[in-house]
Amino acid sequence: MRTALRLKESFSENRETFSYPNTSSKNPSVINYYINLLNTVPNSVVELTYDNKKHIDHSPFLYNEFCPFSTNNVVSVKTSLMGATHNRTITYKYNSEGYPILRTTTVVNGTFSTKYVYNCR
Repeated sequence: MRTALRLKESFSENRETFSYPNTSSKNPSVINYYINLLNTVPNSVVELTYDNKKHIDHSPFLYNEFCPFSTNNVVSVKTSLMGATHNRTITYKYNSEGYPILRTTTVVNGTFSTKYVYNCR
């Protein structure tokens, strides 16, 4: 297992640790968030799983902002925050090249979709 650390500058000092399933993976499997640099117990834990398809997302709110260098698409997110657990399931439809053309996210209060259009020249 490989671990990485990212410090964020904000009104408080935050840190994030990224755990990877092996030394060659660019897809973090667990992200721990600490709201204080001195905390030893994370305030929030995010567990991620991925598909094996091509990934193009680097936009916020899609869980790829956690690790913009990931190589595959996030298909499930389990967030544990202060004793509560929230799950997201993400499904994709792909074009013939293997890139996503439709992304559907299911959360406790509903489902929303994002369409992808490619303009390749």
